[in-house]
Amino acid sequence: MPSWTLDENEKCIRKMTDYREYMETHTEDRSVWWTNFVEENRDYFNEVISNHNNSSAVGQHMDYLDEVTDGRRPLDKTAKKDHCYFEILPKGKQFLEGIFVGLYDVQRNSNVGNRNLSNKKNKPSSNSIEEVYLSKDDYELFECFFQYGDIERADLVFVGREEGLARESAQKNFEERLELFRSNNDGLGYIEQDRDKLGGFYVKDIGIYDSESGDSPFDQVMRYQTRIKYLLDHNFKLGNNLKKYREDVLHRPDSKTAMFDYFPLPKQGNFSYQLSEELPFTKRTYSEYQKSEQSRRKKLIKEMYDRYPMKVSWVYAGIENHGFRLQSVYEDLGFEFEEEIKIEPHEDYKDLVPRSNKISRFFKIGKRKGENQFVILTPFLGNRQINNDEVDAITTWVAAFLKK
Repeated sequence: MPSWTLDENEKCIRKMTDYREYMETHTEDRSVWWTNFVEENRDYFNEVISNHNNSSAVGQHMDYLDEVTDGRRPLDKTAKKDHCYFEILPKGKQFLEGIFVGLYDVQRNSNVGNRNLSNKKNKPSSNSIEEVYLSKDDYELFECFFQYGDIERADLVFVGREEGLARESAQKNFEERLELFRSNNDGLGYIEQDRDKLGGFYVKDIGIYDSESGDSPFDQVMRYQTRIKYLLDHNFKLGNNLKKYREDVLHRPDSKTAMFDYFPLPKQGNFSYQLSEELPFTKRTYSEYQKSEQSRRKKLIKEMYDRYPMKVSWVYAGIENHGFRLQSVYEDLGFEFEEEIKIEPHEDYKDLVPRSNKISRFFKIGKRKGENQFVILTPFLGNRQINNDEVDAITTWVAAFLKK
């Protein structure tokens, strides 16, 4: 079998954004659909197909490069010559010409063990940790920021554990976020708190978060949120262009949807927080503090549930130690949970969304005592922790609860 050249890999990666959007709606029988994708773009891939015998081989290589460029494929299962492609195009980002700058010199010089990508993306290598200092004032902006959508009017709220970082560096990401918080007063909504006088804020229109390059936060999590909203709005008949629906509808001022993450700071990976000594926690006690009754953010979240409709919360923080993350937090907020059950469509919607033999996971339902508010705890909406059939089935429960 002929090896893949630099030019052939570049050709595949240039088509990666389209490939991911196409495969998003075809998660089962992937070998069939990656072949179909190549066939539908045969004019583009014609020379590559000729070099590698058939469309299936090209499609399989696209799937391999999808995992490598997103950083999901372990390096010990990645060809050494391809290490330089690792995480150059995370899901949710559009292809930019600059991602190949300096890349070929690294590969041609066989400098594959180092994977220092700073020449391409100003991103630290996996062997170094970028340190980001946060003052008490900076941290409090993150603590009070509840991301996207008009929470005050939202009936459906998506709740994650913590945001990821998909930009060039943690420092640049933090600077952009802090600038967003400080400079977009017209696009922000505010959580008023007369009793505790804490206050919080959120982006009423997710469109103002788009970067100058036109890159929007449309990763796997956002794709599933868009899919859920589309199914609810169209009687469970799925359309084709989910990205446009995200841009036009999801978490817009009139959508009655919103999202926020429970933990205020983004997930640490190739960077580490250096926190002000004035903060009431250390890095070691950060998670413990956020779940405690002293947490300002937890108080704000309780205030939101007390004041606003927030009729259904889809909590996709995932599973840890055989239990759902954040269940204890929601119990503190007054939610009482049933035993976990295997995912299946709600009784009222089984004609629209029939049972599927591709469902194997579980979810959990809770109701807030004395209130018409429901919470659904599910696996994480990404990293193949859940599939389309399971998401569609859970969405029927959202529809049922929204009618109550």
